[in-house]
Amino acid sequence: MASQDHMKVPIYVDNDEQAAVLYSPFRGKNVNPTSWTSKMNFWQRCLEQSAMENRWITIDLNSLPQFFLRKGITPKCLPTVIEELERLGKVKSIEDYKKRNSWMSWGFSTLVKEPLVWGVSQVFGSPKKTPSVFIWPEVLQKVAEEVLSHIQSTIRQGITSHVISHAKFEDLCLHILDSKEHFDLVSNYLQMDKKIHLEQTEQCGGLVKICEENKASVSAIKITDRNIFEINEALLKVRNEINTCSNKADALRLEAKDYLKNNNKGMALHCLRKKKRLDMVVLSKSSTIFSLEEILNKIEEAETNMMVVKACEKGLAVLKMMNKENSRAHVESVMDEVNEAIQDSDDINVAIQNNGLETDEEVSLLEKELKDLLNDTQQKPAERKELSLADDLVLPDLAGLSLSDLDLPEVPIHSPASSMSISPSQAENVERGTGSFPST
Repeated sequence: MASQDHMKVPIYVDNDEQAAVLYSPFRGKNVNPTSWTSKMNFWQRCLEQSAMENRWITIDLNSLPQFFLRKGITPKCLPTVIEELERLGKVKSIEDYKKRNSWMSWGFSTLVKEPLVWGVSQVFGSPKKTPSVFIWPEVLQKVAEEVLSHIQSTIRQGITSHVISHAKFEDLCLHILDSKEHFDLVSNYLQMDKKIHLEQTEQCGGLVKICEENKASVSAIKITDRNIFEINEALLKVRNEINTCSNKADALRLEAKDYLKNNNKGMALHCLRKKKRLDMVVLSKSSTIFSLEEILNKIEEAETNMMVVKACEKGLAVLKMMNKENSRAHVESVMDEVNEAIQDSDDINVAIQNNGLETDEEVSLLEKELKDLLNDTQQKPAERKELSLADDLVLPDLAGLSLSDLDLPEVPIHSPASSMSISPSQAENVERGTGSFPST
């Protein structure tokens, strides 16, 4: 817990009589179970809300009552409340937490400047038979997620940036956390949750690999990770050297101006020579930076290409498996069955349509009869009467006639358009239909 000056301490009770009841020690639960439960629920809500709002990763029973000081009175019931919270699993004693979470077993205790046990004992006091320091696991999880999000947003995510030194990791964490002890708790939690991986090295005291935002857990530090870290460290060192040389060159330029004001051209020229050498060093180191950055870019491109290849391999495996299940012979067999089923369906539809209906010939005759009826109905009634009467009078006389009884004219023997005569044999051929009139 941080000092009270930095906490938001709400006033939960305004009524003095109610405060006297709530701030007094708990009596036996069997005396008044309803009152005991109501009071316990009040303080549990109060502590949980305060812990989340004030980011209480740990609480100490020795100082906790001071945060609820009211008119010179502190609550005497908090030990019972903490005991109930521990029974419910909402808080854990520091000793129990260390035991259950393999505290100090992650192999990083030698990397911190002071042993964690010593640090905890200095803050929370010497171990006692009755624990006085407790951890809020829910608050610890929330703060650890905030720390991880802060680090991920600060460093450039990618294969070339997710491994940093332990010193940088601690510096980034302490921007959010209020103490070294809380940093140790958060570090342990993040590693147990597989969001960071810690490894001791001789060069820089230790490496920390940060889980990327789009991944559920972090992998162990590999040789490639160490090599990339060393490239980044070299890049940082060269940049610092360039800044140093640039600052020196600027100082020499100002110094040369001062010498010129005092008419000391020799020293001014000497300063400019030194500045020129520094400028050349800056130019050379800038070229080195470009080369190192190009290497890092190529590494990131290689990682992207590797991801694409792996994705193609997985896609190819799926495609082969699907093609194996759907072989050509199987597909042809299925399509044949589909075509056969479609043909059967068409035959069934034809049979259903023809059942109990006229044939095509019958339909044709019916349509012809319907057309005749339509033509008949379109004639005028008077015309239909006259035609009927004429039929009745003429038809009996026409029934006994033949072609020889008709007085027909002779077949002409010349073209109507010309008076040219033809021979009797030509006329006979024309009459039989085997000849023709001569052309004009």
